[in-house]
Amino acid sequence: MPSVRTLNENGIAIFRQFLNALQSGQDTIVPNELLTNDETSAAFPTPLNIETREFATKLDAAIYLESILGPIDQRLVSHNGGLWSWLALFFFDQLVPVGANGERRRTLADVHYVLASHGGHYDWRTYYRHLLATPYDVYRRYAAESGVLLCGSVSSHGDWLEQLGSRQELITSRGLIGAVNTLYLDSGHDADKPCWKRGSLGSANRAGSLRRFIRVAGQLDLTYDLYGMAAEQILDLLPQEFASWRPSPV
Repeated sequence: MPSVRTLNENGIAIFRQFLNALQSGQDTIVPNELLTNDETSAAFPTPLNIETREFATKLDAAIYLESILGPIDQRLVSHNGGLWSWLALFFFDQLVPVGANGERRRTLADVHYVLASHGGHYDWRTYYRHLLATPYDVYRRYAAESGVLLCGSVSSHGDWLEQLGSRQELITSRGLIGAVNTLYLDSGHDADKPCWKRGSLGSANRAGSLRRFIRVAGQLDLTYDLYGMAAEQILDLLPQEFASWRPSPV
């Protein structure tokens, strides 16, 4: 079974070259040799075994990664650019699959695969877009309440993480994320369909949509300490337009 490693600067540079080649339309082979070559990667400080898995959703990926990385010192994990870039390459076939009919891989921007830091500091404006690091962090914070954020494919960033992850005041608030999950999670969805309620990703003008929630939360935060409130307390503050989105009483 392979051991977890971290990409060094040389490995990350070559990984970026590979991504750029794909983005320019070239048909190139995944450089898996970077994963084990001592010139491009190094052993992780804590010995950890990992295996190739197929993930149906971001949540599946987060649960598996948490089972491996969760028990160790999170100072070795959180914002570790070499680790998360290595993991993105290790699971590249999951993150950037070949098309169903053999079409070439279609990549997103580099930040979805390469977790870069500068002088040991990361940029939260791009960190939340990493396809593996962000689901892991969200699951570590919120466990079951992360459902609506992580039910999409691991190969796509998704509007839920974009809308919420780009706003530190939202993605770091347990109460707000709990309220979002309560309002928009479709607990009875079919396995092959999105887990969010139909219409919840509508425009900011649609009554009760996620974008309306974000706007209303910003207004409420001027008066209330939403960060310190529980989900139910936040839900009770919302205007009537959100009533139809709340689950029916049992």
